[in-house]
Amino acid sequence: RRIKEQGGLVGVPHPFDRLRGSAIHARALEDILPDVDIIEVFNARSIFHRSNVKAEKFAKEHNLTTSAGSDAHTLSEIGGAYVEMPDFSSKDEFLRALSNGRVVGNLSSRWVHLRSSWAKIRGA
Repeated sequence: RRIKEQGGLVGVPHPFDRLRGSAIHARALEDILPDVDIIEVFNARSIFHRSNVKAEKFAKEHNLTTSAGSDAHTLSEIGGAYVEMPDFSSKDEFLRALSNGRVVGNLSSRWVHLRSSWAKIRGA
């Protein structure tokens, strides 16, 4: 609600990726659904493709605008997922452009997770 009060858009990243501590639980997602504008339906770092499929199904069932993200942690991952969309110049135009956009992406190699874990261990 606070985001909406400030004129912002509410987007939920990788909502069904259960291997991430940041994934929102189904009950909490249902609770905030009236305030949600955008659901990420493709995240390149999701290890299991079914997480993305479930998000896309959820977005369709609830008529939500969709997005994608590479969630890059390494240089090689930048641009791994994105939305091709028309130009825009306002918040409303952004939502329309995103709604008419095309999600593009490939899942990252599973090795990137190992590299990220190693970087955390090293303190990098």
